[in-house]
Amino acid sequence: PEIILDLSDKIDFDGHINDFDPGTKNEIMREIDRMTKRSLRVIALAYNKIDNEEYEKVSDLDNKEIEKGDSEIHRTYSMNKHHGESFEKDLIFAGLLGIMDPPRAEAIDAIADCQKAGINVVMITGDHKDTATAIAMELGILPRDYYINEKNYHKSILTGQELEDLTDEEYNEIAKDIKVYARVYPEQKRRIIEVLQNHGEIVSMTGDGVNDAPALKKASIGVAMGSGTDVTKESADMIIQDDNFATIVSSIREGRTIFDNIKRFLKFQLSTNIGAILTITIGSLLPIPTPFTPIQLLWINIIMDGPPAQSLGLEGPEKDIMRRPPEKGELINRKTMLKITISGIVMAIGTLGLFIYELNNGVGDIKTKAITVAFTVFVLYQLFNALNYRSSSKDRNITLWLSLVGSFILQVLVIYVPFLQTIFKTCAIGLFDWILIIIISAIILVTDKIANRIVDGYI
Repeated sequence: PEIILDLSDKIDFDGHINDFDPGTKNEIMREIDRMTKRSLRVIALAYNKIDNEEYEKVSDLDNKEIEKGDSEIHRTYSMNKHHGESFEKDLIFAGLLGIMDPPRAEAIDAIADCQKAGINVVMITGDHKDTATAIAMELGILPRDYYINEKNYHKSILTGQELEDLTDEEYNEIAKDIKVYARVYPEQKRRIIEVLQNHGEIVSMTGDGVNDAPALKKASIGVAMGSGTDVTKESADMIIQDDNFATIVSSIREGRTIFDNIKRFLKFQLSTNIGAILTITIGSLLPIPTPFTPIQLLWINIIMDGPPAQSLGLEGPEKDIMRRPPEKGELINRKTMLKITISGIVMAIGTLGLFIYELNNGVGDIKTKAITVAFTVFVLYQLFNALNYRSSSKDRNITLWLSLVGSFILQVLVIYVPFLQTIFKTCAIGLFDWILIIIISAIILVTDKIANRIVDGYI
């Protein structure tokens, strides 16, 4: 609106054309300030008068442009190009139009969720600085008392012109503190993204206009609105069909859940592998028979890669999943690897210990029974260990429980069904053996909690 005021030298007041004096302009500027601080997008209206002869010239030029295959949008371009100097000056000011575009309630909640999750939300807009500030305060990007205590906050708002005047070094120093960019030129969005990326930030940008395309390509994750232009959608990595910012936050929550479940799967797999490797390696070094037969190892591998492991990928989100900062570390860090190794060692010690006990105290076919007990205790280690990696979510992962119960039933069949005994080299075991197996394998539940306390607290 300020540009329109500068280009106007007359004002239309109730149908009467009067000179546009400085006092009236100042009063209108004050009204613009009042409107923008109420979150209104202010449009200044002005017009000019041209005679029929001049209008015909413009129409002829437009028709020639359209005959060349250009679209109707070039009509305005043609007028500006050929007659801008005569049309865009000495305008007659007609008034102000304030447009209220209140933010969605879910957007306010979504931004609050982002802030709790350690995600810095920055608003980039072409709106007036005061309009942008008022909207940012309403959304929670800026504190509610920003206008009152502006001096108590770091520089949080930057206009496009102020950004243009800053050197790269100057802007680099304050970039991470800026929450709102107002009156920004399209080409400046790319600069904003580049500087934030240089600070090590993973930048996601949303946009819907053609001028957003370069910035969307530059962003780590470009997000286009479903109602946006085709050019914008082609430049984006993701398209939000419902044009709702809350959908982006939901996708972040879902992404974090998937990431957590991948880690659960890996931790379960690695602990089982380490336990199996240690059991077989140590067992081969001791003067005892091999604790597992080849077919039993294949069965253990099915348990390790099968339903229980796959079901961990269906776990719900952690309770604090949107109250923790983004993770930039390794998928499996040193501490996690140490915890996994401790679990594997416990499995190996428990399996070999029970195996040796049965060899020394068993009756009948001692070797077959000892192998059956060692095989069963290691399988139950996996079933109990899967419970260690469940999420703290209240959502019940029925699939996991079904897979655990199903795996246990299959293990019982392997031990007691005659033709399966022949295949797996097993034999029936008694109640005391089952009690011993369950107690020893359940120790992994306690061991995991103790390992977490020790590693997280002292290492």
